[in-house]
Amino acid sequence: MQLGNSVKCPDPSIAVDPARLPNGGVGHTFQLDPNSGLMNIPIICFDVAIGNESLVTLLNDAERYFQPGMATRYWIGIKVFHNSRNNPPGVDTWWAGHALRDQDPNTGAWLNTYTFQAGSMTRNLNINADINVAVPGLQFSVSLATLLHPLPIPPGYATHLVFDLEEFRRRIARGL
Repeated sequence: MQLGNSVKCPDPSIAVDPARLPNGGVGHTFQLDPNSGLMNIPIICFDVAIGNESLVTLLNDAERYFQPGMATRYWIGIKVFHNSRNNPPGVDTWWAGHALRDQDPNTGAWLNTYTFQAGSMTRNLNINADINVAVPGLQFSVSLATLLHPLPIPPGYATHLVFDLEEFRRRIARGL
């Protein structure tokens, strides 16, 4: 995907295939690739940074996903400070946050701004969580109705997508 003057691709991402929605997606406002009929830009982006990328860089990347012309509606970012000189010796720390594209409350139109959601860790660069310490119950949740707007949630689907950050933390910690 093209973002301004540079290319930025999410780590994993999730997009909607409007043809698989109950009414074939009639009335959707998703941006589609005219060749494939699929979304050319994902609705949900995951950005995972381990190594030299700073938290500031990760947060700037989040901003880039919500630019004009981008279809991103929801973003999850995880930053691992591995072998950071700011960490105590032998301690790797991490940060996790999630943001939702803002909507005009009167028209429902998607705006080119975003808001960090409840549960995001503080963006204070001096306070990050030890990645080896469990965080039971840390979950990010997003409304499926918001992600699919203006389409209804298909019958039988959950009302929210829930991402278990404790599971992310465990998998990352095992890989370090």
